[in-house]
Amino acid sequence: MNNINAKKRSLKLGGYSVIVTAVVIAIVIVVNLAVRLLPTRYTKYSTSTVGLYDISETSRGILSKVKDKISIYVVSDPSYTDEVTREYVAKYAGLNSNISWSTVDPAVKPGFLNEYTSESLSSQQTHLVLVNKNNGRSRVIPYTDIYYQKYTQQELLYYQMYYGSVPDNPTYFNIEQQLTSAVDYLTAEKLPTVYYITGHGETALDSTVTGLIGAENIDLAELPLLTKGSVPDDADAVIINAATKDFTEDEIKALEAYTAKGGNVLMT
Repeated sequence: MNNINAKKRSLKLGGYSVIVTAVVIAIVIVVNLAVRLLPTRYTKYSTSTVGLYDISETSRGILSKVKDKISIYVVSDPSYTDEVTREYVAKYAGLNSNISWSTVDPAVKPGFLNEYTSESLSSQQTHLVLVNKNNGRSRVIPYTDIYYQKYTQQELLYYQMYYGSVPDNPTYFNIEQQLTSAVDYLTAEKLPTVYYITGHGETALDSTVTGLIGAENIDLAELPLLTKGSVPDDADAVIINAATKDFTEDEIKALEAYTAKGGNVLMT
């Protein structure tokens, strides 16, 4: 009898143990699912003493105002995905419920990048595509803009030619500036426009300058003032870059009329 009772107690304890184990497993599964659904800001912290995953207050302020539906696509071959970029995007998107992110394998969707850029980008690098589902605007952030080097290859070549040596060329993780600039561009009601005047032997704007202007979401357009006759009404500023020929009286009057209305002229 005692043996029978002992067996019953053993079965009951065994059954209880199985139930507890099942409940624990269920809790773990639910917790894991919940963690996946939580905004990343609650589940991922900076893994570097220099704040690799930190997001500035400036970016947070811009993100807090986003009401449009923004999709961020991390595009790369899974074998070459940059995990630092992917994790940063996850945390960044987690700051606003209107921003979502997902991964795209170019082998599965070979024409995906071509929908947004004509630039040939390596599938062995991680690129980002941001799309505003409300207004249709998009921006591509190539790997070379995410990981920015101080000097271009051309600049290094010139340095080598003139100084006989090559300087240190550190690489910067530039993802926050790129993402926030892209979000600002995608959601801006009106983008500022800057015109650069041509027709007087002006020096072409350096690629570094045009890159900085573009990064600030400023539209840059050519203005042949002699043929146009006036500065467009949407001009937020006009650049005259090292002109080598005189302006005509009509052109000077056009610029004077523009500045009289509060227009800005930058002469270099």
